Amino acid sequence: MLVIFGLILVALIAIVGGDRGVMSLIALAGNLLILCIAIWLIASGVPVFPVTICLSVVICCITLFYQNGINRKTLSAFTAVLITIFILFFAIGIDCFYFTL
Repeated sequence: MLVIFGLILVALIAIVGGDRGVMSLIALAGNLLILCIAIWLIASGVPVFPVTICLSVVICCITLFYQNGINRKTLSAFTAVLITIFILFFAIGIDCFYFTL
């Protein structure tokens, strides 16, 4: 029953949303794939910070550039997200280092 409801949801998104709705579904599937890759890499023993930084940038690219194209607003949004990611990871890294001493 849940699969039927999922298919109905996908069909309605495609009908109502048109091309933008289908693009959103494809971006969602890509982000889910990247999340699965991140979980697999972290479970395999790859350090958490580099994996998270790299794959969060990839998710940001998929979400922003695939759905909106490359334009001035998208580039400024991407820059703002990158700055926020690096500020947060710097703060989290300092916090983790401080409390492990």
